[in-house]
Amino acid sequence: MAAPHPPEKTLDPRILLAALIALALLAMGPVLVNDWVQDDTGIILRNPLIKSLSGVWEAFGRPYWPEKAQERELYRPLQIALFTLQWAAADGAPWLFRIVNLFAYSLSVAAVFALLRRIAPLPAAWVGAAIFAVHPVHVEAVAVSVNQGETFVATILVWCAAVYLDWRRGLLPWRGALLRILPLFTIALFIKEHALVLPGLLFALELTVLRRERPVREVLRPALTLVGTLFAISALFWTLRGSVLGPGSGTNPAEALQGLTAVGRALTMLSVVPEWVRLLLWPAHLQMEWSPQEHVPWIAWSLRDTIGVTTLLSLGLALLLSWDRRPRIALALLWAGAALFPVSNLLLPTGVVIAERVLFLASVGVAILAADIAVMVAAIPAVRVPPLRPLIAAGVALLLGTAIVASAIRMRTWKNRVLFMAAAVADAPLSYRTHLSWGVMLLETGDTARGMTELHRAFELHYNNYRPFFAVADDLRKDQGDCEPAGALYDLLRDRFQRRGDLFAGSIACTTWLGAYDQAAAHARTAIERGVDADYWRRALLVIDSAATHGAPPRTVRLPALPGGWVDIGPPPAP
Repeated sequence: MAAPHPPEKTLDPRILLAALIALALLAMGPVLVNDWVQDDTGIILRNPLIKSLSGVWEAFGRPYWPEKAQERELYRPLQIALFTLQWAAADGAPWLFRIVNLFAYSLSVAAVFALLRRIAPLPAAWVGAAIFAVHPVHVEAVAVSVNQGETFVATILVWCAAVYLDWRRGLLPWRGALLRILPLFTIALFIKEHALVLPGLLFALELTVLRRERPVREVLRPALTLVGTLFAISALFWTLRGSVLGPGSGTNPAEALQGLTAVGRALTMLSVVPEWVRLLLWPAHLQMEWSPQEHVPWIAWSLRDTIGVTTLLSLGLALLLSWDRRPRIALALLWAGAALFPVSNLLLPTGVVIAERVLFLASVGVAILAADIAVMVAAIPAVRVPPLRPLIAAGVALLLGTAIVASAIRMRTWKNRVLFMAAAVADAPLSYRTHLSWGVMLLETGDTARGMTELHRAFELHYNNYRPFFAVADDLRKDQGDCEPAGALYDLLRDRFQRRGDLFAGSIACTTWLGAYDQAAAHARTAIERGVDADYWRRALLVIDSAATHGAPPRTVRLPALPGGWVDIGPPPAP
């Protein structure tokens, strides 16, 4: 491929960039009115670390999730530091976080445009960047502030790729490239760990668009120095991460991956590949939740696996066919593959099977593909006929306009907790998590009948696993002091899992706190009869009876802690 395309004299890149930013703001601008939703609540709103400026430096010695959620450890200190500064500047209001969301997204659009200008003519680069700017799959990455890491890291990695291209083409000295790439890469690592894919992205450039421009042997030594330094920085980062989080630390595997071998994970992820392709190329249906019912773990070969194999073979064939003829298409495929490798769960299990936010960096491959398609269309002789040009422009405008409307409408579903949960249930009706969260919210707002209906539906979808329901109930009772919905969940679980001491404990603690002393006493006597830590409940029963006798007001009586933790006297009875 000959290289870099000279800018067209009739087109001003600055005006084109301004138009791209305008498209991005039209598509994602509704984020400005979003309240705290999804993980923003746990990582920002209820995180004591970011409430003081000391969180800027203390974040480097803490896990990403608050201390109460150690089971979901990650290490992203710069992201927490950014949240701390935003919290201080806006006094805890979400508006500044949303402005930063849009700012980070605009930077990513500019970075993609800069990269595409280095590998395609200016008009084609603009088309590819425009599709990136309005892509509906980006809504999740922009809608909530906890995903700022996705956009910032993608921006940094794309800029690093552009710098690398300039160096390889002799437009930038080697040391200048190092002084740009290495600090940016280090910053990206401390924002989010998936920055580790940068060597893979640079390798994709070498194999495709750079392959015919300048033999790699001419720059082998500096290239190896750069890659070696990137790996050294990665190793140092991982060592620091391990010293903070401890050995073997990391996020728990997603439910669909728990208990699976490496082969089982690979077969489970095989059926995810078609979903990735669909979301990147035709995001007509988006959803916020993919629990095991929505995407089941691999048990036996199914139609999904056949579709997955067919999709992989098709992508492999496309890669081979484009290798010499259309190197940009080959780059698009390799870029997407490298970006998705960390969440492929092939090397290590992660907490994600599928999520729209993790497609953000991979979607740069879609922009590269779109730019190449624009180049191909422009090369068709019939397209050069003047009457066809307005039609093609109208088609591009229609595509961009449709994507803008779809993205803006989708952004509204993240506006507040009510809209978010209602949309989640509609998007993923087989997800127990969506019904569980929606049910709890309905109970909190006083809609008991609908709330219990949703809780029962969630329980039907996940009948033999009490743990996620119990975790939600415990969080409501202990951390939020909300015993009404917690008590409803405890009662639902206690009727099914009758030998769980922790369920009795939570249920009785809530009924006591709410002043339902007769009900609490009845549950305590049932626990005694079933041998669920009978000595403790005899003592607790004295407290409950005393509260009833003296007419203690609701929300004044707490039961003493159970020594040694709750008692599990055996597995639940068979359904």
